[in-house]
Amino acid sequence: MAKHRNVKQHPTDHVEPQIETESNSPKATSKFNLWLTITATVTVALFFVIYVMRLDKVVGMFQDDAWYALLGKALATGQGYTLINSPTQGILPLYPPAFPFLLSLVFRIAPQFPNNLWLLKSVSIVAMLLAGAACYYYFARYRNLPKYLALTIGAVVAINPGLVFLATSSLMSECAFTLAQMAALVAVERCVAERDGRRFWLFAMLAAAATSWAFLTRSMAAGLILAALVYLLKERLFKSAVVFAVAAAVVAAGRWGPGANTGSGATNGAGQSRTSCSSHHSPARLTAHTASAHGTGL
Repeated sequence: MAKHRNVKQHPTDHVEPQIETESNSPKATSKFNLWLTITATVTVALFFVIYVMRLDKVVGMFQDDAWYALLGKALATGQGYTLINSPTQGILPLYPPAFPFLLSLVFRIAPQFPNNLWLLKSVSIVAMLLAGAACYYYFARYRNLPKYLALTIGAVVAINPGLVFLATSSLMSECAFTLAQMAALVAVERCVAERDGRRFWLFAMLAAAATSWAFLTRSMAAGLILAALVYLLKERLFKSAVVFAVAAAVVAAGRWGPGANTGSGATNGAGQSRTSCSSHHSPARLTAHTASAHGTGL
């Protein structure tokens, strides 16, 4: 039998050369990013086409959105967060103030209703565009999904038929609430990623502000605040949890704070709506054509 000699080989003798595959080459990555950019651009263009084609001149279909418009007008004219269509001063609304506040900014820029209706609805349209972008960022950054999949999720959210309808045919707060929730998720995840770094308190306060804004948009977001707090405790971020809880309590307290309990000189007269004066009845359903025909506005 032939004897096998023990040959000492250099460690690099059996190292196979690294082969640059098509999937991880810089050229392939650049090509993928190019197609992703093109797809995102087409998606944004499709977004605007859909929303512009669906935009109409209707407001008050759900009754609640008529109240939002009325409250936005009240804030813009300095009459306080009250029902200015009531002959009794200081009647408090049941609706959270965040969305009417956004509408009041539009009334300050363009006060003439219904000529400003498309601007009022643009608040929800922009909110849906940003909500789609926030979805993409959240799933790509914090859930580590492939970028094409995260982009798909963001597009599905942005052009969801139900939300498209609410944004273009009403002044409901759902679209703004969707954006507020996504912003809150991103802020909370950023707070967790910071851990106990030097700026933990800053990101904890940002997370509190985001979740509290969602609560001031729709009261059902109280569960979101609680879930965020539990999440921080689960991650053993006790200092962040304390800062978050205190900041969220301070911001969310505005829902029932002194400013929410009193009007600032709410009057009837010129500010009175053409609807029932009872505070528990909603304003009449309106269209821009109807309001223009009567020469009236909010």
